[in-house]
Amino acid sequence: LTLDLQSNSYTTEQFDYIFICNGRYATPSYPHTAGIDLYKGHKIHSHVFRTAETFKDATVLMVGAGRSGMDITHHIYPYAKRIYLSHHLQQKPPITDFMPNVVQ
Repeated sequence: LTLDLQSNSYTTEQFDYIFICNGRYATPSYPHTAGIDLYKGHKIHSHVFRTAETFKDATVLMVGAGRSGMDITHHIYPYAKRIYLSHHLQQKPPITDFMPNVVQ
């Protein structure tokens, strides 16, 4: 379930991958997220990202818009079908303006 803060509307989405990009560089840290154990798809920490081609035609939820999240988004957007960028920033990162398949 996603909430679009601009339109204040909810939609249900399905994801092939969830990236956790919470700024833990050397030792991956997975924050406690209620219900994450119900998700049967791929959960990946940014620390283990290696190749963008893995995400060809995938729908990806990117949690975090810091350096790691934006770097990975930049690498995978040419391959992914759709990327949903979830973050707590007041404004969307301007780098995503040229990425037509990135939703925030």
